[in-house]
Amino acid sequence: MKLLKILFRLMLILVVINIVGYFILRKAPISLDVLKDKYTNEYSQFMDLQGMDVHYRIEGQGEPIVLIHGTGASLQTFDQWTDTLKKKYQVIRMDIPGFGLTGPSPTEDYSLQYYVDFIQEFTERLHLSHFVLGGNSLGGEIAWKYAYYHPEKVKALLLLDPAGSPIQDYNIKLFSAFTLSMIPIISTAFSDLDPGFLTERTLKQAYEKDELITPEKVEMYNDMALRDGNRKSFVQRVRQVRKDPILQPGKVETPTLLLWGKQDALLPLVQLDGFKGMKNMQSIIYDGVGHTPQDEVAVESVHDAMKFLDSLSGQNSEEIEAVKN
Repeated sequence: MKLLKILFRLMLILVVINIVGYFILRKAPISLDVLKDKYTNEYSQFMDLQGMDVHYRIEGQGEPIVLIHGTGASLQTFDQWTDTLKKKYQVIRMDIPGFGLTGPSPTEDYSLQYYVDFIQEFTERLHLSHFVLGGNSLGGEIAWKYAYYHPEKVKALLLLDPAGSPIQDYNIKLFSAFTLSMIPIISTAFSDLDPGFLTERTLKQAYEKDELITPEKVEMYNDMALRDGNRKSFVQRVRQVRKDPILQPGKVETPTLLLWGKQDALLPLVQLDGFKGMKNMQSIIYDGVGHTPQDEVAVESVHDAMKFLDSLSGQNSEEIEAVKN
């Protein structure tokens, strides 16, 4: 009887600690107007689409290239690529539903099929009949699955550490935003908590080069997470990942350049093998690079992408793999 009383008191103490901790770590969302003032520029536009004001930018002129960011990120992840690509191409980026300034989808559907349909409607609204499509992580998966369903629209694919490989091998460390979002009790509270204690930790897991994780970058990711509804959207997306059907990349015949960081801790390099059945695929592996080649080796990776696009007219169907140091 005495032992039961002790256990009850311990449980009560733990409950109280959790409740107090929850209220201490709660963080109110940041006003969208404040975020717009901070994270829009002269290229920023908003499209009324599917009940959302979709934030997007169009820069440069020429053949269109559409770039899609990954989970928890925003269109700014392709800033450095855009600065180079826009000298020759028309670069189009958007904050996909659930993230960035666009914010949550009214449907709360963050399945891959939803994102594929979103890209279809978004590009149709911009009257894009034929374009190059690229993306990192979730954005890469959206890109290649869009080409899977709409091959007639995509001239070429630029995939940077894309998700969706048939080889499901993950290495998500404990106490990242991804792992906590998979735990029901914690993930429910996560929608109200200050993401600051996880933002830098998750970025350090994504980046091999910690020196690139600047205070400004941490602040931006943290601010975007605090856009009203985005924390809940992040949790909902992570929960839906394993419900997405596993498609076979080998059925994609679109010319594809696959760029992968050799030290990617989120989507390990072994997952690249799942894409090797693609009929028109070239791959480049960057040594000393993590999950974001577009930032960690921005100059080299964008030049590799442009070289690939320039060579399409004479490309053969062989797979070419290189390791870059």
